[in-house]
Amino acid sequence: MQSTLILNASFEPLDIISARKAIKLILNGKATAVDNSPRSFHAERESIEVPYVIQLNYMVTKAYGRHAGFYRRGVLHRDNFKCSYCGRKATTIDHVHPKSLGGKDSYENCVAACTKCNNKKADKPLEVIGWTLEFVPKAPSPYVVMLNKHAPDKAHRDIWTPFIEPWLPKNKSITI
Repeated sequence: MQSTLILNASFEPLDIISARKAIKLILNGKATAVDNSPRSFHAERESIEVPYVIQLNYMVTKAYGRHAGFYRRGVLHRDNFKCSYCGRKATTIDHVHPKSLGGKDSYENCVAACTKCNNKKADKPLEVIGWTLEFVPKAPSPYVVMLNKHAPDKAHRDIWTPFIEPWLPKNKSITI
């Protein structure tokens, strides 16, 4: 089923939900469609366009902070699918401070890596093998994570990007 971006009453992106849940919010008068897809949902007496984006009719306070939850694809997207050590195409992630030595699963400790570099580094710290990183790994914006994790295709990304970009930190853009 199609995914839908849900916006707060202030147009701040909140989450990505299923189109079915979005239609329920619209039918219950809790949300309004902002951008519809060409698809329609048909009920016995009614037909409703399936929304790409909806806006809540009331403000919701986020219970969770403004941090991005850690996940593997988030690291790969943050590093543009390039190996942080050699620059080739990355397909895995590497723990800068190895897990075997107490390293954690976090954006600050993980970088994208090609299989060759990941195997070569193994569970050694960078200092031991003489490697360095050209950047300090940081957590990406939660909005970028939301978009990259949940957008099923390029059409969704193109539609959702104008709603997400204004909420990004200054001088940041969505890398896709």
